[in-house]
Amino acid sequence: MAADIDTTATDHEIVGPWQVSTYTGGNGDCFEFAPTRTGVALRHSHHPDGPVLHFTPREMWAMLQGAKDGEFDHLAAE
Repeated sequence: MAADIDTTATDHEIVGPWQVSTYTGGNGDCFEFAPTRTGVALRHSHHPDGPVLHFTPREMWAMLQGAKDGEFDHLAAE
């Protein structure tokens, strides 16, 4: 999944609130997602002023489907 880096700043404008998973347990150690004009923005909650990645709806769909299917479970092993 490649981040979209070739569009204008207007395309990446955040158009809705940042959202975190309810599975974080309230410790703030998570990713935040927000809708943009052309897709979805992703940032780390510990660094809200840090880098933001931008993905198309198709890229987000592919990642979410893989997560639902357990393709990334090995990356979250404790």
